[in-house]
Formats: sequence, C-alpha cells, structure tokens
Amino acid sequence: MRSFGLTLFLGALLVGCATDSGSAQAALTPAHATAMTDSARATLTSWREAINALDADRVAAHYLADSTFRWLEDGVVRYRHPLEVANAIRELAGTIQRTELLLDGTVLTPLAPGVVAVTTGFAQKVEDREGRVGGFAGAISAILVHREDGWVFQLGHTSSGAVPSTGGPDPR
Repeated sequence: MRSFGLTLFLGALLVGCATDSGSAQAALTPAHATAMTDSARATLTSWREAINALDADRVAAHYLADSTFRWLEDGVVRYRHPLEVANAIRELAGTIQRTELLLDGTVLTPLAPGVVAVTTGFAQKVEDREGRVGGFAGAISAILVHREDGWVFQLGHTSSGAVPSTGGPDPR
C-alpha cells in the first residue's frame, strides 16, 4: 500500500511538472521565440568566431560564471568555470597555429523565456605548429540562458571522435 501511495504522489508530481513546463512554453509568443532563437544563433556565431581566433577571454565570456556552469566532453565533466575554459584555450593556442570550428544542422529550441536548448553537429580542423592537420567531429548539446550581457552557456556536452591527421579526410 505504501508503494501505491508513493506511485500516486510521484504521478501527481510529474503531472504538475508537465503542466508547469507547458505553461512556461505557452508564455512564449511566436515573436518572442523567434527573437530568442535569432539572438541565440548570433551568440553561437560569436562563440565560434572566438574559438577560431583562439581568443581565450572572448571564448570564456560565452559561459555562465556561477556555480551552476558545467561543460562535459565525451561524458566527463571537463569545466566548472569559464576560467578553466580560458586556460584550456590558452594551452591549445601554444601548440596550434590555427583552428576552424564549423557548426552544422544547428537546432535552437526555446524552452522558456531566457532559456534555449541547442543541438548541433560540429567539425573542428586543427593545424599544429609543424603544419600537420587533424581534427574532431561530433555533436554538441547545450543550454543557453539569457543574462544581462546576453546569452551564455550554462550547461553543455560535446561528444566527438578524432579525424585522422594529414592524409585523412578533411573534417569539414
């Protein structure tokens, strides 16, 4: 009997959450949803350009600077603060001369006012200091939240695989 009561409670909780989620999405007018996706898409472009420029500070500015930020890579939490991202970019900039990140099939889904889900494929070509070219390709899923200064990543996950070095396919 106790498990039946727990099941009813959990069922009611799920229905309540579904209703709240639906009302949050219903609060978005089509114009608001379009404005959100347009501005979030511009943020993704800015982020990609900052990565391609190997500009650590510009890249880090695209991530939420609070305790809720997480970025995972291939199932492992890699970064918990934008400064960790900036340091990783600085280290990378010391070993490569060029990178090119491309996004493909990007889908932006407004979830609630100020919250957008992102899913996209990506390919990143990397050229090291000796001129060897390699790269990665995979998928990114993320949550962007809108703050005073614009959209920032609150949560993200990249899953990828290496693309063979020079002589292999171009990761584009």
